[in-house]
This record gives sequence, C-alpha cells and structure tokens, in this order.
Amino acid sequence: MPAIDGKRPYGDRSYYTIDMAEILGRPFAVDGQGRPILDPVRVAALTALHEETLTALQVLFLYGEMGG
Repeated sequence: MPAIDGKRPYGDRSYYTIDMAEILGRPFAVDGQGRPILDPVRVAALTALHEETLTALQVLFLYGEMGG
C-alpha cells in the first residue's frame, strides 16, 4: 500500500523545505560547512506549496481513481 512519511514527506532531512527545494531543482545555497542557508522568503513559499500539496493529496485520496 502506498504511504507518505508524515514527518519527512520529501526526503530524510529534518526540514522538509530543504528537500523540496532540491526536488524542484533550486537547492538552497550552502555555507562553508555545507549547511543550507535558509532564506525566510523561500522557506515561506515552500511551506505554502507544501500546504497546497497536502490539500491536493487529500482530495486525490478521497475522490481520485487509479486507472491505467
């Protein structure tokens, strides 16, 4: 049965926004120690996208049909 990890839905990082940015092909810049430099504006935009995606998935799971 397909499932989504509610804590880490896009990858293994603690902050899902970092995983989302990489998946979308626009990763965050990193500092000298390799840690992502989180831009609050981008984090807010990715958080909004995540919430919109969650709503879309809920609708799909409730009313969608899997077909070939």
